Amino acid sequence: MSAENHPSQENPRVGRYVRNAMRHEVMATAWMLRREWTTWLLLLAALAVLAYLVLPLPPDTLRIAKGQPNSGIAAMAERYAAELAKEGIQVEYVDSRGAPDNLGLVSEGKADLGFSQAGLPVVKEVESLGSVAYQPLWLFHRATVTPGTTLGTALQGKRVAIGTPGSGTHRMVSRLLAHLSPEIRSSLQTLELSNADMLQAMQSGAVDAAFLSTSYQSGHVQALLRDPAVQLWKFANMEGYARLDPNEHPVVMQAGSAALEPPLPAQDVHMAASTMTLVVRPELHSATKYLLLDISQRLAGDELDPFTEAEDFPALAKDGLEHGKVARRYYDNGLPMAWNYLPYWLATLIDSAWLGLLALVGLLFPIIKSLPNNRSLYYSALESDRYHDLLELEAELSHARSRAELLALLKRVHALQARLRSMWLPSGKKQPFGTLLTATMELESKIRQTLSR
Repeated sequence: MSAENHPSQENPRVGRYVRNAMRHEVMATAWMLRREWTTWLLLLAALAVLAYLVLPLPPDTLRIAKGQPNSGIAAMAERYAAELAKEGIQVEYVDSRGAPDNLGLVSEGKADLGFSQAGLPVVKEVESLGSVAYQPLWLFHRATVTPGTTLGTALQGKRVAIGTPGSGTHRMVSRLLAHLSPEIRSSLQTLELSNADMLQAMQSGAVDAAFLSTSYQSGHVQALLRDPAVQLWKFANMEGYARLDPNEHPVVMQAGSAALEPPLPAQDVHMAASTMTLVVRPELHSATKYLLLDISQRLAGDELDPFTEAEDFPALAKDGLEHGKVARRYYDNGLPMAWNYLPYWLATLIDSAWLGLLALVGLLFPIIKSLPNNRSLYYSALESDRYHDLLELEAELSHARSRAELLALLKRVHALQARLRSMWLPSGKKQPFGTLLTATMELESKIRQTLSR
């Protein structure tokens, strides 16, 4: 077959087409903004006000109920404060007497968040973000308590600190002592001391033993662990006791976990532990709640806690407290998808608002379609301006008499033609553009004819 029957196919210049299309769109948008900037500015301001009212930014200051000085709750509050500071959030500490007091402060709105303990009375005005750490029940004793015997035999007739009424320590110890025989319970000399008073009494020998329900990071625990006159009781049947209370969990402090040389403790120590629960005000910003859950994950299983593995916490707490939408969604799906790529507040905003944004686009789409196309509007406005320029030149030609005036008009016609050729051309506008360009050429021809006379 002849070559005429097989014409070569030309590849379209897609790149040039895309570049021109982008250039045209930028020009059209710039024209709209330049001429309607006040309208756009007012629209953006209205959207910003609406976003602030509907989707306010998270707070940059948080109030944390701290607990007693040197307590496990205070240590945990300080660790969270350090992580919050990395996100630019300042922390104000609110003094409290412990876990029960923290619940009250958060429920009354005097603190934004705090740390409670599983098993405390349920408070409806707070929201739980889950348990974040173990709080073992420690029993420290002096040489007056004989190790290696049963707990009841060892404590019989001894002076024992059991914490202040209403505290987590007092609650756990009361349940534990209830399993002892009536004779042993009646022989105990129980003292309801605060953590600070308990530490002083143990170090001075004013008490023989002291219970303490707190985390490993507690300053009181650290002081007693390293006191040569004080020993840590090795519970023999804590797993059995933990099964009697759904709020207790058997845990083990492994030998050498506090110090390797000499090993501290010298042997594995079995204990029962409740869990520390992170509670917040229900109205706290959802982005802040996600951030607190992320911090809980970061701190879980670190080298400061010998009881906790990374996968243990945070976890849904079975403490009867309300779990809000953020907590339930976190434990079902994890953090928002964009959490690792955007600021925490923006990632949360996108995650929570994308359905609303889709609905807004669906609502605005027909409205936008009904508006004049900005590209066509831009061209139509330019076309009108150029026609006006052409009419002015034609009017001036009828009054021009000198050669200098005609040459000046010819120069302006050339400038008009250059401006026309630099214009972008939307689809459907080729004929009006051609008519306008032809009119300028006819005007140029008239001027040249006049000059040649």
